[in-house]
This record gives sequence, C-alpha cells and structure tokens, in this order.
Amino acid sequence: MLLTAMMLTLPLAGCLGAEEEAPEAPTSTVWDFERPELTWYHLPDAVDAWGNDSMVFEGRNAPFHAMGTYYGIGMSTFE
Repeated sequence: MLLTAMMLTLPLAGCLGAEEEAPEAPTSTVWDFERPELTWYHLPDAVDAWGNDSMVFEGRNAPFHAMGTYYGIGMSTFE
C-alpha cells in the first residue's frame, strides 16, 4: 500500500514547491564591441560618444565595427 501511494505521488513532485525564477539575460547596447585604440566616435561639438547611452543611436546613427574598409583601417583623418 505504501509503495503504491509513493508511486502515485512521484509524478506530482515537480508541481509542489516554489517556482524558480529564470536569470535575466544581459541587455545589449550599441557599445557591445571592443573599441580599437585609434577609434573615436564623436558627435558635433567634439563630444565623445563612446559609452554614452543617453543619446539615441539607431538606424543610420548606430555605430558598428568595420574592418577592411576605408573607415576601419585605422586612419584618424581623411587624406
């Protein structure tokens, strides 16, 4: 009798107790990549934009890491 009761209650073991909370996934930002040493993302009036989350960077304003293009070869000024 005890064995039968135990066998019937085993499937309910996961239903009892507190529900576990899933850990929050880290939110992504526009600054999720490593900044090359000679790169400076700037805005008008010489404001450094690196790590500035108060400004809206989306669409064509979103910074991205470029390699192998004219903008990603490490040149700090236009020739």
